[in-house]
Amino acid sequence: MKLEFYPHEWDILYLKCGFTDEELEVIRLRRKGFLYTQIADDMGYSIKTIERRMKKIKQKILKFM
Repeated sequence: MKLEFYPHEWDILYLKCGFTDEELEVIRLRRKGFLYTQIADDMGYSIKTIERRMKKIKQKILKFM
């Protein structure tokens, strides 16, 4: 699942999905085009942690939809 939404759709998702601050940061960086490795470096996490966060983000979005 690609996380491609219009800005107003993201606004709704931010409000309805209950993302944590860390998940919001991952989303923000991903929307800027950062790769998982770049996000991991930027946030000081392993790639596996970022992959888990992305999986959780996608689950929350799918649950909302």
